[in-house]
Amino acid sequence: MFSMKRRPGGVLTISIDLEFDVEQRLHVRHGDLGALTTRLVRLFERANLPATWAVADPAYSAATEEILASAPHHEIAILGDATWIGGHAGRTRFARELTRRITGAETRGCAVSTLAMAGSGPLALLDFLVQHRVSAVRTHASAPGGTTSTVHPQSLRFGVWNAVVSHPFPEMPRALLGDPTHRVRRAIRRLSAGENIHWAINGPAILQADSGLAAVERVLDLVTRQRQKAALRIETVRQLVHRISHRRTHPGATSILRKAG
Repeated sequence: MFSMKRRPGGVLTISIDLEFDVEQRLHVRHGDLGALTTRLVRLFERANLPATWAVADPAYSAATEEILASAPHHEIAILGDATWIGGHAGRTRFARELTRRITGAETRGCAVSTLAMAGSGPLALLDFLVQHRVSAVRTHASAPGGTTSTVHPQSLRFGVWNAVVSHPFPEMPRALLGDPTHRVRRAIRRLSAGENIHWAINGPAILQADSGLAAVERVLDLVTRQRQKAALRIETVRQLVHRISHRRTHPGATSILRKAG
């Protein structure tokens, strides 16, 4: 008799920001971030976990080649900031800077489909994203503290999705910088129930936090063990949006899978 395995109920997405903000530039050396990037890449490679890595300019970031060489399932995203995104920058500058970054990434053989935002993001500029085949904008939750329990990607317009961060790191130090297991296990229970969780790791902030990298390693070890038990699955922002878009355009196929599960 033919039987189909039930797919894990929920999806964990991990994005990693590898650029300094203005304040971080005053306290963290650039070389330290390069060393941290190498250690993070090795951690994810050892755990065989895909992630979305956000850099300001993929064509010039030293991290791009290192990340793509470590595993083909990683995604490179463009990390936007207030200097070219937002009301003060204007549409003309946004269009120019986005075009330059995406064109530069393509020259390095890197296809970009995600724009990662440090804040809530300018969702009114979707027409420019569509022109460059950007299908996802990663923004942070608008809840106090920027943290919410779970989130589902939100359909915007023109086929662009908003992949909202539910848990920034290390902005929630009690959850991850001490003993992370209690809250992480609670999050995994929500994943098993079919909910989505998006963790965003701020690379420079890890350097400023006590035992920040060790906390990331503990969480990844726990996630890896739970994935091996089929309690969850891991997807990049690109993979998540592609799957949801396909499900929307092929509703019949989705209902068959649900019946079989």
